Amino acid sequence: YFFMPGILRRHLLLNLATHNPVTALVLLHTVRLFSLQAGLPLGAIRWRPVLLLVVMNWALVFAWEISRKIRSAVEEDAYVTYSRILGRAGAVALAGGAQTASLVLAVGLFGQLRVSWLPVAVLAVGYSATLAGHLRFLAQPCPRTSRLKPLAERYFVCVCLAAISAAIFSP
Repeated sequence: YFFMPGILRRHLLLNLATHNPVTALVLLHTVRLFSLQAGLPLGAIRWRPVLLLVVMNWALVFAWEISRKIRSAVEEDAYVTYSRILGRAGAVALAGGAQTASLVLAVGLFGQLRVSWLPVAVLAVGYSATLAGHLRFLAQPCPRTSRLKPLAERYFVCVCLAAISAAIFSP
């Protein structure tokens, strides 16, 4: 963004493709730092759950990025949004698809780790509320219903609470 702000400002999908993968790289770097601190060789790491966790969190950040740039038709202005590029339904589907991917990955991860039912229930409640907000915006696209960023943030919090409850309440 520092080197070509004009291009990236006008080409939102290019901006997404060049900046959003940083999240996954930072998460993988964190795993590497943890392994170095703990004296674990990379071969000793259980990569399947680690990668599920990385992609699950990356999907949440991706959904947040998309959600914060979705607007109703009356709110559109010179600012380039995903709803302008992909259409309202396409942008919501992209954000919702990332959140669905995160849900599926979290349930898969929790299944591998054999956690209690509580984290899955927390995920289900958060996902249901997010999905309801998406559907409300699609059915009634207006400035009151177009604020999907807070929904993405609350869902992210639900995933974090699910992870915390998994750590506390599972065997």
